[in-house]
Amino acid sequence: QNLEPSSLSGEAFDDYFAMAAKENKSKVVLWAMIQSRVVVALVYEDWDLLRTFLPLARKHEKEGEGHYSLGFNITWVAISHYDLYHMTGKNLHKREGRRAHRRIKKFVTNGAAMLLGPLQLLDAMETLCVKNHPLSKVDKCFEKAFVALSKSGNSFMQALGNERLAKLYLQEEVDETKGKRYLGDAIRLYQRWGAFEKVEWLEKRYNHLAMLVE
Repeated sequence: QNLEPSSLSGEAFDDYFAMAAKENKSKVVLWAMIQSRVVVALVYEDWDLLRTFLPLARKHEKEGEGHYSLGFNITWVAISHYDLYHMTGKNLHKREGRRAHRRIKKFVTNGAAMLLGPLQLLDAMETLCVKNHPLSKVDKCFEKAFVALSKSGNSFMQALGNERLAKLYLQEEVDETKGKRYLGDAIRLYQRWGAFEKVEWLEKRYNHLAMLVE
């Protein structure tokens, strides 16, 4: 995982990255700053900010080559594009999501076992881009990803996946009971990871629902 939970709890990180980039004149630091912006924009659903930083993430992608967190960062970029496609229907986002998705598949094929869970999450996220995809199959894809992410201790991505399923079921009023279950799982996973401001954000957004976490 490439971002500390404190960054999702309201802690400033841009100043640190900007200072480090200026002092070290490091393009890797600039790349890390852009990627962190992408993640925070994604998690807090700041779609305008996400549209601003995704092209920069693509532009500076090569500067992260060889960095241990490259695969995780590419996963966040893919998820971001799949989310934007699901919202806007613009094929550009589907193409960019699949491009990043293919890179993760290649990493896993070449032996990057730590990216198996993220890859399976992308497989699940891609099902949300298919119109009239049976929800039972969507659930199975996400549950498969959750098992792999849990085994690797990646509660952050697991939380985001549960949140996306909750949003699907609750916003479209498909199954409120199931939606509340996924939302409760997302909140517990964010709490476990330490992203407490994100938990408050979710509780405010869904304050019309019964209390999900004791």
